[in-house]
Amino acid sequence: MIPALPYILGDGRIRLVGGLDYCQGRVEVFYQGSWGTVCDDDWGRRDAGVVCQQIGCGHAVSSTTNAYFGYGTGLILLDNVNCNGYENQLSKCYSLGWGIHNCGHHEDAGVICSGEKLFLSLSVSPLSPGVVNSGLGESCVPSFACSMSFGSGFMQVEAR
Repeated sequence: MIPALPYILGDGRIRLVGGLDYCQGRVEVFYQGSWGTVCDDDWGRRDAGVVCQQIGCGHAVSSTTNAYFGYGTGLILLDNVNCNGYENQLSKCYSLGWGIHNCGHHEDAGVICSGEKLFLSLSVSPLSPGVVNSGLGESCVPSFACSMSFGSGFMQVEAR
């Protein structure tokens, strides 16, 4: 089993847990310093598609319900999620609101994405130490990490 990785910074970031790779698993969302799960009430292919797009894993092959990837622990942060399909983050979709739910972890939602990840080559200029160039005409100066958006996805760069 592969450990989960977050793909954007701040509230609303997503990670997939319990799958065989980074593009499948139980959907967990970050809010106010904690990770929590998403309830499967009204969970469907459009919702899964927004998750797959948000984390850069292509399109949704399947939306899963009934804790298909195992029971989460802790908070249940979103319930009755209803995406139109064009949102760039799951947290932008309609829901009952952060932390409002009528669920148990036996109803944790998951996704299986096509896995078409977008990879970019990154370069660091010796003339501008600490500046990372994505090759897309964008650059940033990371302190610990910085996030650059491009198109419909996100790229996270960590300074090490």
